[in-house]
Parts: sequence; C-alpha cells; structure tokens
Amino acid sequence: MAERITNFLKYGASPSPVKSVSHSEADDFVPSLALAATDDPSIAPLLLFPLVSNPRTPKAMAYALLDYDEVRRLVLSEERQETENAHLSGVRQDEDSNEDWWQRDWGLLHRHCSVDECLTFEAADEINRAKIVISSLRKSASEFYTRLNLGTDAESLWIKKYKVEGRIWSNEAFISDILSLLPIAVSRCPDLLEPDILVRGLLTAKWGATLLAATIINNPFIQQTTIVLLADFLSRFLKKNDRDPLYPDVCSFSENTASYQASKDASKHKISSLISHCIQQACWVFVLLCRSVPELAFTCREALVKRCTFPDMVMHITVELLHDELEFFSRLIFSNKKTSEWILSSMCLASREPVHFLPRLQQMKNLSNQLEEYFGSAAVPASVKDMEGVVQHVRRALITDAEVAFNEQGWRGRLHGHLRLYCVLTCAG
Repeated sequence: MAERITNFLKYGASPSPVKSVSHSEADDFVPSLALAATDDPSIAPLLLFPLVSNPRTPKAMAYALLDYDEVRRLVLSEERQETENAHLSGVRQDEDSNEDWWQRDWGLLHRHCSVDECLTFEAADEINRAKIVISSLRKSASEFYTRLNLGTDAESLWIKKYKVEGRIWSNEAFISDILSLLPIAVSRCPDLLEPDILVRGLLTAKWGATLLAATIINNPFIQQTTIVLLADFLSRFLKKNDRDPLYPDVCSFSENTASYQASKDASKHKISSLISHCIQQACWVFVLLCRSVPELAFTCREALVKRCTFPDMVMHITVELLHDELEFFSRLIFSNKKTSEWILSSMCLASREPVHFLPRLQQMKNLSNQLEEYFGSAAVPASVKDMEGVVQHVRRALITDAEVAFNEQGWRGRLHGHLRLYCVLTCAG
C-alpha cells in the first residue's frame, strides 16, 4: 500500500490511490504529503485523507506553508554574521590543537552550538524553528567532518558517556516537531541541506537513524545519493569482524534507559565512542528504510554489496524482502572473486557466531514509533533476542526454494543451480 504513496511522490503518478492507503502506512509520509497538499490544493483532500487522525499533520501543514526563501535568508545571514564576528575578534580555529576534545560531554562536541538551543527553539515561532534546525544541522555536519578527518581509527574518536544535554537533537520533546519539519526543509532548501550534510549532521544525533530515515523516505530525489554515502561511511569504519554493528562490544545497551552506558566490566568494554554510535545509527537507517519502503531494498543491498560491508543486512534484505536467494548468491559467488570471498567468509563467521540483532522487517512499526521501540525500554524485543541467526534464514530459504523447484521441474532447471550453490557453501563450511 505504501507503494501508492512512493509512486506519487517519486514518479508523479495519480494521487487518487493515496486516499485508500491506511492511516498506519501513511504515517511515515506525513511531511511529504503535507508538502504536496500545500503545493496543489486541488488534490489536498486525496492526500490528506489518510492523515486526518495523525497528530503530526497540523504541524507538518504549518511547516509546509512557511516562506523558505525567508528561512534561507535568515540562515545565511546568521552564518555570515558568525564568520564576520570570528574574523573581527581574531578568533582562531583550533582544529589542529592537541586538546583532548573527545573527553568533553557530547553536548559540548559542537563548539559553535549554544547551550540554550532548546530554550531558543521552544520559544521560537515556526519560521525561526526552521532556521534553528537548518543552522544547527549545518554546524553539526561541519564540526563532525572536521573531527572525523583527524583520523580514521575509532580510537581517535573516543568520548565520554553519551550526553547530549542542551541540544534540540537530544530533546525528546522536540523530536515530533523535527520529524515533521526536517523532511520539508530538505525539500524546500536542498542547497542548504545536501545529502552529505544530512549524513554527517544526523549520524551524531541521539535519534539520528529515525530522523535520517524519515528525511530520506520523504525526499525521493536524495535517496540514491544518501544511501551511497551511508554505505561509504560503513565501508570506512565498520570493521570486518564487527558481528554486531547495532550493539557492538564497545558499548552495552541498557534496557531501562535510552542512554548508552559504559559496561560494568571495564577490562572488557571501553567507554562508548562517537564512531560506534554513528555506525549504529547508519546501520539502523538501512533497517528502517527497508521496513518503510521495500522498494529501496534493492538499492540498499547493491550499495552495501559494492562496498563489501554490513553482510548481515545484505543477507537479511535478500531473505525477507527480495526473495531471490538462488540468483543473488550465485551472482555473488560465481561472478566475482572479491564478492565471493567476502560473502562466503561472512557466512562462515556468522555460522560460528550467530547475530540476533536484526528484527523481522515485516513486524517493525512505523518510524514514529521507532523512538520507543528501538531506543527506549523496548529496544531489544524478546522476539529479536531469541531469533536465530541470519545465515540460518538463508539456508532455510534456499532449501524451501529447492523443494519447490524439484516439485515443479524435477532434476533439472533451477535445481541444478541449487546443487552447485549447495556444494560451494558446504565446502566453504
């Protein structure tokens, strides 16, 4: 059903089918539908019908009606003023200093952000809230880019406990507003919020995965580029032996709070790091995208395969969404040495060390519920904890397809492909 919305947003298909989409399936598309309704009032009744009971609809409509030329002027004017003030006061940037910047609280990571950002946002009207969100995100992206390029090792990015006080990106009271505003701001001001700014700025945020996924879903024109940037990030920083990128050894997830906490066993677990948090957020974006827009599953999978990263998500997408196990694994194993070695070694490692972090995509709720379900007290549902490893799902899917092929065609056709793949997987262990 969500495909009816994506067809309208991405390809300009008739808006009439959107009216029949269920309220729950339309929840993820509140900003883009509100924006389209304001752009063409003649089709507004069709687009807003699935959103009549959604509490975010009035906010989204208010943000969609803003004058974003004025928002752009305010943002650029503030940035010019800050640059001039820094120049006149002789303030020197200290990116190359030896200060232990990673030992600061997370909330002070972005030096240019005021500690009263939340108070300013709370007191602001809609147009100034839009300005604050865009300006804050651009500053966050610039700061993260600078720090990230000081070194490529995770050890160079250690910080203390996960703390984000004083920033709108960490305040749960504002998340609903930002979920409604940010996708619209990206659509209206694409020059100020380009995909690389979104990735760098949002991966550091407490709710970064939810915000970034919502922004990508509601802006089809940035989907391909942003997915590639996320895959590049994982390829650079996700180590080949990271069997659990969403809950890595570097930090443990508390079931009683939404904060990441250092492990009690200091000898075994180090303090949480900025880079591990960003890796988790990037991985979750892929999970959320494939859940909300299954049409993006192929794009996500190909981006990860091309960079030989996050193999568990690759296998998960194949088994749960695309259902082309025989063709896909045959292509990876028999057509390219690099991808063959990568996927076989990943499957062997996963067989010895099963990973249970990926939830069944069909069972996931819409993005508006991700805050509670994946970052709150129910972050690791029992069904996920008890779920068997992804390689077992692959094997089961292949066996099922082989049985179907045998019943339909006997000892020929597709079954030959299954036998060849079975022999390779068996030899590989």
